[in-house]
Amino acid sequence: MRNFLALGLLITLSAPAHAATLHHYRAIMSSFVPA
Repeated sequence: MRNFLALGLLITLSAPAHAATLHHYRAIMSSFVPA
């Protein structure tokens, strides 16, 4: 049970980082591909 809670906490903390990475990746891709 403790491992499950730790995993949930890790996912919760890392989610904003993943979202920011995806946002930067999309911004970089859009700068290379003419819209």
